[in-house]
Amino acid sequence: EDWLVCSALARGARRICEMCLKPEGRRLKLMPWGGTAARLSVSKRPSSTADAGEAAVATESAGSTPIAGRAYCFLPLPSATGLPVHSNGYFELSANRRDIWHGDDMVGVGQLRSEWNIALLQDVLAPCYAQLLLYARSLLHGPAFYALWPSSKPAEPWGSLVAAMYRLVLDQPLLR
Repeated sequence: EDWLVCSALARGARRICEMCLKPEGRRLKLMPWGGTAARLSVSKRPSSTADAGEAAVATESAGSTPIAGRAYCFLPLPSATGLPVHSNGYFELSANRRDIWHGDDMVGVGQLRSEWNIALLQDVLAPCYAQLLLYARSLLHGPAFYALWPSSKPAEPWGSLVAAMYRLVLDQPLLR
């Protein structure tokens, strides 16, 4: 398989950097790092009866075999994102490690964790996703390229990543 990965440390994103430097952020050891990954192609391996030294016999574009995007916090989380790319970040996780903290009805440390995850999605992962699309444009054509775009707005908190990504690519030369 061939993958395109874009990761970043949010140096210029004011909101998320300020969150890291506050005493609460330092206590939680917040790190403004994340990235996105898109599968570009899948290699079909030769059958077991073929010569063991033989290379892959065919490659198909990722558009024909899309992935169901998953969330990662260094290791995979069981929750799907609803995106056609994987998202990895230094998220604040729920106690059972099944999902990232999110919600508008939290207070205290829970609210900070939720705000952190939204900031990470919008300030780090959205720019990574936008950069990934910009680079993928030179590698893929037609359906394979458009398969990397969200086909609908996913459930929150991932919908905020999509909205931020679309704002970033609004003036970019992505569509043909």
